[in-house]
Amino acid sequence: MIQLQVIRQLCLKYTNIQEQDLKIIENVVQNLQLTADLTKANIFIDCLMKEGKHAVVIAEASPTTSKSLYTEPVVGKFAYEAFEPAVFYCLRTGKHMFLNRAITQEGKVVEQSVVPIKG
Repeated sequence: MIQLQVIRQLCLKYTNIQEQDLKIIENVVQNLQLTADLTKANIFIDCLMKEGKHAVVIAEASPTTSKSLYTEPVVGKFAYEAFEPAVFYCLRTGKHMFLNRAITQEGKVVEQSVVPIKG
């Protein structure tokens, strides 16, 4: 179960996200598990950190309809541009990217699609 309080704490600690954008993220999170189940994919919400060089994972959902690619939770972990370039492209430009190569926090090579949450 995704805890909205954890999302709020991570955003306040690591990001410059404004309250109105945080509310949009909290609304998206309400459907994160359903999205993960429908797509049979792990879903994450990453936010750019205050310094703008890294991102932090503030929410995740693993599919119950298929096997997760992850063995451990990654909420609160950092994402780095060298491993997940599509995430940073999306965060900086507001444009989506589909079927890009990425390396997970667990060191696995995966195919990743990224879509911005716009406020």
